[in-house]
Amino acid sequence: TTTVMSATPAPSGIEQQLVDRLRATVQSYLSRMQYKSAAFWADKLVSLSRGQPKDVYNYCQCLYLTKQYHRAIHHLKQRQLHVRTVAGCHLTALCHYDSGEFNDALAVLDSAAAGNGGTAADTGGFNASQWLASASRVLDDDNLTASTEWQQLPQLDEFGLPCRPLAGSLALLRGRVFESLGVRPRAVHCFVDALRKDAYCYEAFEALFGSQNLRASEEAELLANLHFDEACQTPEEAKLLQLVYGNRVNKYGPPKELEVPDSIVALKDNGDLVTSLAERYFYACHFHECQQLTSSVLANDPFNDLCLPLHIAALKELGKDNQLFLLGHQLVELYPSRPISWYAVGCYYLCIHDKEMARRYLMKCTRMNRYFGPGWIALGHALAEDTEHDQAIAAYTTAIQAMQGSHVPYLYIGLEYGLTNNLPLASEFFDQAVELCPNDPFLLHERGVTYFNARDYAKAEEQFRLAVGRIDELSGEMPSSFWEPVFNNLGHTCRKLKRYDEAIQHHQRAWSLYPGNAATLTALGYAFALNGDFDRAVDHLTRSLSLNSDDKFSSQLLSKLVEVMAETHLPWLDSLLGDRGDSLPTMNWQDLPDRKPASLAMESPSGASLSG
Repeated sequence: TTTVMSATPAPSGIEQQLVDRLRATVQSYLSRMQYKSAAFWADKLVSLSRGQPKDVYNYCQCLYLTKQYHRAIHHLKQRQLHVRTVAGCHLTALCHYDSGEFNDALAVLDSAAAGNGGTAADTGGFNASQWLASASRVLDDDNLTASTEWQQLPQLDEFGLPCRPLAGSLALLRGRVFESLGVRPRAVHCFVDALRKDAYCYEAFEALFGSQNLRASEEAELLANLHFDEACQTPEEAKLLQLVYGNRVNKYGPPKELEVPDSIVALKDNGDLVTSLAERYFYACHFHECQQLTSSVLANDPFNDLCLPLHIAALKELGKDNQLFLLGHQLVELYPSRPISWYAVGCYYLCIHDKEMARRYLMKCTRMNRYFGPGWIALGHALAEDTEHDQAIAAYTTAIQAMQGSHVPYLYIGLEYGLTNNLPLASEFFDQAVELCPNDPFLLHERGVTYFNARDYAKAEEQFRLAVGRIDELSGEMPSSFWEPVFNNLGHTCRKLKRYDEAIQHHQRAWSLYPGNAATLTALGYAFALNGDFDRAVDHLTRSLSLNSDDKFSSQLLSKLVEVMAETHLPWLDSLLGDRGDSLPTMNWQDLPDRKPASLAMESPSGASLSG
């Protein structure tokens, strides 16, 4: 039976005192998180206040907090609060959502947005349906523009229930419902709507930026259009939002110290801001600096959700398997139902090169949350290391659904096609990745490798130089040793274009980044020989063989050089080498397991290539 709200007689003086006392008691128990006690006395309060809407709503809130969702739905719908008040609509849909009844939740929200509810006459002059329709308005699918009618909503309705503050909450809930139904584009629109209606709604911000549903350009555009000055009452509030949100967005920027305004300088050591800085170090491949920062954050907040995936990836890149083992064991013991726990375990097994166990636990991670992008990327890495290229591509393809605004899944798919020598498909996916993130040095490098393998050396040089320029921008004069293959491959390309002096310079820079790589010494010896500097060629080839005595190419080249040291022209080189160096195969990471880039889903690709 539906009970229509009507004017109810106010309690008498003594009753009113008792009602006020019970209201204070209910709020007191809620503040102490004693929800059952709050629900018990809220039930008595509804009777004593003769079903006042505000008391009914508070009672249903208590039922929600005690997970009695359908009981709350019954009382809300019995008194038509779900169509006559914004707060009642939100709570009813939220109960359906947490019960797993996503279609019913959407029906409640759609009914409100369509204006199916009471009239001004029913509610004493307050047209709840009109306000609900305005508050529930969703972004236009084509131009991402939103209605501003919700701004005319009052702060409270005539029953004293929140109205305008819930406009953003309704949009957020609608987005969660669409996300649960698998309609990701609609969900993204709703999250954008929620953030525009409530700039402080971090849940909407996290849903957009944390899961990489937007492209980098869309992120920057959205952040610029949030108009913090209008959403905030003071300039300090606007600076706060700009600092906190802005640091989360520009993850591919150069790592530099946070610039915090003096008025909020105390935020400089905040864990989330430090994590944002650590993320920039990670993408610039400064893994030691990244791990130092994440360790400092976790020392104060051991289970920081934002920091943990980054910390795990940094430990994997640094090969710190003991720390990964301890962290994974701790997470599984405390949070066995969270995907991050099994992600840590899978990364540990990747670190010790137990590919079968890594696949098992990473699959468990992705089953717990199909939208956990890091899990899918890590699973793809585990499959790729086992040369299961088709399955790896399938994992990366699934990651696209979880990270629709990220270029990384496309990059890895292109990388796998490159490994199978399917250069047209590799180029196609690299092009898609470039549309999403045109300045990623990993991506630029892999495109250069593809052009090199296709013997288009001019385009290969262009891509390698773009990658080097971006690396210098990110890392300054001393990049991470991780970037050594980029400089070596640029040297190979210059050698193919017969610019031997330039080739030598790039190989020397590669050697300065990663001393001890025999392939770099071989490349230098080869370039010196072609340039006519036989003494230095012999020196570098000898040093190369001291590091890798099984290198047949270095051994043969050294023997020939020793035989013809007096000669100035070496026509036999072309016949000796044949097609040697005409391709740059993507690196077999099983040969250099300790230097595989960012396996773990933080998004830095494993695309460096062998010197050749």
